[in-house]
Amino acid sequence: MAWATTQSVGCAVAPCDSYWSVVCHYTPGGNELNKHLYMKGSPCSNCPDGMFCNAQKLCRTSSSITQ
Repeated sequence: MAWATTQSVGCAVAPCDSYWSVVCHYTPGGNELNKHLYMKGSPCSNCPDGMFCNAQKLCRTSSSITQ
């Protein structure tokens, strides 16, 4: 689960016997007790400076990589 403040994420998948292991690294980190995952408001209403709203209504930089 990505937090509202997540700016980048990288994941890896590896087979382990009869199952798959998935590990993801988020920057900046999250999963903090008593904190909210997301902020209330309209989509893209609080994009940080240097970011814009994409077609999926998510804040992103022009250098964001999607694959």
